[in-house]
Amino acid sequence: MATTLSADLVRARVVHADDAALAALIDDALAFQIGLAMPALFRAEARIKAAFAKLDVVAARVLYQRLVAPAATDRVACRFARLVRGTELLGFLRDARRVNARD
Repeated sequence: MATTLSADLVRARVVHADDAALAALIDDALAFQIGLAMPALFRAEARIKAAFAKLDVVAARVLYQRLVAPAATDRVACRFARLVRGTELLGFLRDARRVNARD
């Protein structure tokens, strides 16, 4: 258990290192959401899904927990919480973990 927890913490640091890129993708989706440009919003969401799909199981689990229960100091999670279709993206992240675990 301690080894798994340590691995999760190490992976969490890696996920946080990618926060700037993920924040930029979320900001794009937020901008299109406000303008009601649905095709552009769908493209922005597809880029977020592509970023989620690149995560390994541990990183996906850590990110999922961050996004489900956003801390006030977590800028990525707080931005993500403002997405209208964030629930769908969370479902994708949750399912991607499951698919990745089976492989």
